[in-house]
Amino acid sequence: MGEWLESIWNTMLSFYDWIVWFFGTGIIEFFTSANQYFIGNLTVWYYEILTWSVELVDDRIFAIFSGISYQSDVVYAWGFLPNEVIQTLTFFRIPESVALITGAYGTRFIIGLIPFVR
Repeated sequence: MGEWLESIWNTMLSFYDWIVWFFGTGIIEFFTSANQYFIGNLTVWYYEILTWSVELVDDRIFAIFSGISYQSDVVYAWGFLPNEVIQTLTFFRIPESVALITGAYGTRFIIGLIPFVR
């Protein structure tokens, strides 16, 4: 009878030791690893959604602007300018600056369409 009570006592003590360990360090380890897992996955999911939305917006913008032919209109209008005006504009690098500014506005427009950026 004494061995049976001793085994029950030892079982209860080991259970209480486990409870003390769990609430002392086990629960901290659990929440630390769970936090690392969720933060890591949320970061990956955020960048996957951001990448997907950039690709979607890029495809839609390309589809919209692929049907617009503005380059031939600009070249056609450029041909009507007098030579002195063309030389002055070229000296001040106006054609390159117009292309740069147009590209910057296009990029700003595309970035504005991406969700979660603002």
